[in-house]
Amino acid sequence: MANKIDLTPAILDLDLYAGDGEDFQIEFLDGTQEPIDVSNYIWTAQIRKTRTSDVAADLTIDTTDASTGIITIHISAEVTRGLPRTNQWDLQCVASGGSDPRTILQGTVTCTQDVTREVVVP
Repeated sequence: MANKIDLTPAILDLDLYAGDGEDFQIEFLDGTQEPIDVSNYIWTAQIRKTRTSDVAADLTIDTTDASTGIITIHISAEVTRGLPRTNQWDLQCVASGGSDPRTILQGTVTCTQDVTREVVVP
């Protein structure tokens, strides 16, 4: 009998447009679809060209609503402007008291080059 416990993070691929800032929310729910308080964790997320290359960007994580199970990840226009076409990313957390990190999400980041690069304000 072949049994397996899969402890790899869930996959969430991101398709971005260079020069555009984006915010997206991750919602944590238990088995009965009730919010999980995730405010006692320290959250980090990074984008890299490859999994082993230098960090291309540290993402900003807003935990204002973490007690209701929601974190918001911000990717600035400056970050997307500098990304190559294909990248990798992941999201990790560590309990406030200090423990081993837990990677929650992983995936690819595809960034399409923009056309308009200057914003003209009348």
